[in-house]
Amino acid sequence: MVSLAPRLASTPLRATALVLLALGFHPIVRTMFGGQNTVITWSLVTLSLWAIQKGRPILGGILLGALSYKPQYL
Repeated sequence: MVSLAPRLASTPLRATALVLLALGFHPIVRTMFGGQNTVITWSLVTLSLWAIQKGRPILGGILLGALSYKPQYL
């Protein structure tokens, strides 16, 4: 599945559609509207690992540091 994503998101329009479809997945929507921050945590960890893999350790560190933020305080 991971190797399929770059081919599905070959253009910016397709990448946007892929992200919107992923966010529209029913369990994701229920989690977001249920007040859980699981989606935010998962996204930050995934993006930080991606940034480190792409040779951007500072961005990866910033994203990992954002995990200490508590969205429940808003």
